[in-house]
Amino acid sequence: MLIFNIKNLKNKKISEVIEKSIRLYHMSNREIDIINCLFKGYSNTEIADQLFISTETVKKHLNNVYKKCAAKNRMDLMATLLDI
Repeated sequence: MLIFNIKNLKNKKISEVIEKSIRLYHMSNREIDIINCLFKGYSNTEIADQLFISTETVKKHLNNVYKKCAAKNRMDLMATLLDI
């Protein structure tokens, strides 16, 4: 099982992931906002509060991101974006 500590990621690595996401996966600005929150370890509710959107909207954006990255879930997405 793949386990990694999100909090140990450096800001430089996160910004590289964001740039890669935009370039390779054609993420929208809101999808990038969601990914940024994921790297901060936020739950769907915390993401919704942070971005002033509903949790249903967060789920919709997450599903779009999963499809673009061919990821099954949050951990699979993180692994894909980090090239683990």
